[in-house]
Amino acid sequence: MITNTQEQVLQLLFSRPEEKISIRGIARLLGKSYTLTYNNIQALVKRDFLEALSVPPAQIIHLKEGIQTKKSDLDLLIIVPKKEDIRELEKAAQQYTQVKKGIIVADAQSFGEMIKNSKELNVGNEAIKHHILLYGTEQYYRLLKT
Repeated sequence: MITNTQEQVLQLLFSRPEEKISIRGIARLLGKSYTLTYNNIQALVKRDFLEALSVPPAQIIHLKEGIQTKKSDLDLLIIVPKKEDIRELEKAAQQYTQVKKGIIVADAQSFGEMIKNSKELNVGNEAIKHHILLYGTEQYYRLLKT
């Protein structure tokens, strides 16, 4: 379960995908204490939602690496076990993101079909090349092996 503070952290980072922000910076932007923010960010890092980079003296938190501009968007690929789950996950993803985005929800079988031909340009192959995993790291790599 995600706490309110964790949800606020994710919303902040989704709204500023091009920025890498320190934990102290996130705490200030959210108006929360450093300790509360730190503990919630560490929980999100453990769940593979966020990546933490140690850059002394700070720890930088971000969702996505890469070259981005103000016109860049965030493409979000969600892989679900069954086709029946697609519509529900699309609605949830739209509810929790506030950035210009492309939300693609595919079932595991469709994702497997996308990545069979690595030379074909599609969202599955783009995800393999430029992925940042927010959740389900082990399941993602299991899908790639099959």
